[in-house]
Amino acid sequence: MNLTNGKRGSLALFWMKGLLLAALLYCGVFAAGLAFEAFVPWRRDLDPRREILWNPQGNGERCVLLGDSVSCSLFVESLDQTLWRRVQTLTGNRIAVFPGALSGAQMSDLREMATLVSWNWPKGTVVFLPMNPIRLMTRSEEGKLGNYYSHLLPYSDASWVTRVCHKAASKVFFVRNHEAVSQFLSFELARLKKSLGQPVFGPPGEQPPFSQSVVWNRSGGYAWRRFQDFERFFTGELSQDALADTAAIHETLQSRGMRLVVLLSPLNRELILAYAKKRSAQDYFSFLDSLHETLLALCRERGIETIDVYSLPSSDWFVDFMHTNAPGDLELARQMAAWLRDNGYV
Repeated sequence: MNLTNGKRGSLALFWMKGLLLAALLYCGVFAAGLAFEAFVPWRRDLDPRREILWNPQGNGERCVLLGDSVSCSLFVESLDQTLWRRVQTLTGNRIAVFPGALSGAQMSDLREMATLVSWNWPKGTVVFLPMNPIRLMTRSEEGKLGNYYSHLLPYSDASWVTRVCHKAASKVFFVRNHEAVSQFLSFELARLKKSLGQPVFGPPGEQPPFSQSVVWNRSGGYAWRRFQDFERFFTGELSQDALADTAAIHETLQSRGMRLVVLLSPLNRELILAYAKKRSAQDYFSFLDSLHETLLALCRERGIETIDVYSLPSSDWFVDFMHTNAPGDLELARQMAAWLRDNGYV
């Protein structure tokens, strides 16, 4: 009996020591993370267009910009020219906008982004979601899980034990911002090797200086290749899943007292007229216009607020058939800033 009790006592002591060691290690890593966050310029070289991945709690902004590459300001020279910074400037720096869009995001990704925002932002947050009609088209290349599955909500389907452990781990800076730390270390290593490559801002594949107003042209190139992709994946079918996802995004945000504003973003009609080959431009216009009306009807039915800039007038504000350049982003920012003023946020 005494021997058995002794073994139990030794085992209990072993577990207590183990738990104490784990607690000490946790506290040490937690403290190191606080010091790293406070004293190391870890944000310096990070791409703000992926900030929702490395800073999912935000910085106290009153507005969040979600979306895909259309919302990412991929074709500007500097941070100050981005869509979200333009809105901040146009509101007299009274409204900061968090860049929560991700290039390549699919509808399932947008749904997860909305869930993440509903967890981490306060009641009353305004969430802008630019959407063009193509987003409502059944896309032959689009999967159900999205391109950022397990990155945005990595443990949403896990057991409660896993979620509790993840919650504790996420308090540690190095865990919560592991992608940011990884990018920071990569940049520092590249800097030591003097091999920094593509800058954060600017047209993909180009080095500065480049045109501040990258504009599509009829001679081919990037815009032509992009439109060829559109024609290859064109299905001509409305995606009921995309409609359901849009409604679900609204319900998720509304349930937490947040305000969704869908910005019905434009398409470059002049480019479609110039490049349409597999079908007539009018066929494309008829289908895309019907999708625009369907999205508008859904928003009215669900009480989702909208900013309709589908017919943005100038073709010179586009890089391809749907991505805007710096002047185009400025016009979108004006529309968003006007909405904020009209609704009493400025």
